[in-house]
Amino acid sequence: MDVCLGFSRDVVVAKMNEIMAEAKRLRSDGRIDAVFYARFSRFLAVNKLFFVPDPENMLQPIIEPELARFVMDKLGEDYKPGAIGQVASALAESVLDLQIYLDTKDKRKKMMDDLERKYSAPQKKDD
Repeated sequence: MDVCLGFSRDVVVAKMNEIMAEAKRLRSDGRIDAVFYARFSRFLAVNKLFFVPDPENMLQPIIEPELARFVMDKLGEDYKPGAIGQVASALAESVLDLQIYLDTKDKRKKMMDDLERKYSAPQKKDD
């Protein structure tokens, strides 16, 4: 039996599918925004690519480049194929990013307004 984190892979994949279905429902209900949904969806997709076996290596041309992009995006490091700890660290960083996004969501509007005021071109006055 294939095992992932002490559970059968079928159980893990079923749980990932359930979580994604819930995220889609929350997005359609407007309870999570597009930014969070996109980031969370990528997190789940990378998890699935990483944990679901591909014994025939049919998906390697898709999996390896995505893992490399994900590791670079999250850790700023080149991906080392087969480096489980590196991908796990990138996934953990992704969880932190999602939490930080949620924790700062209320402050973002003010921060963006401040940036726009600071860096926008002055308005031209009509003569």
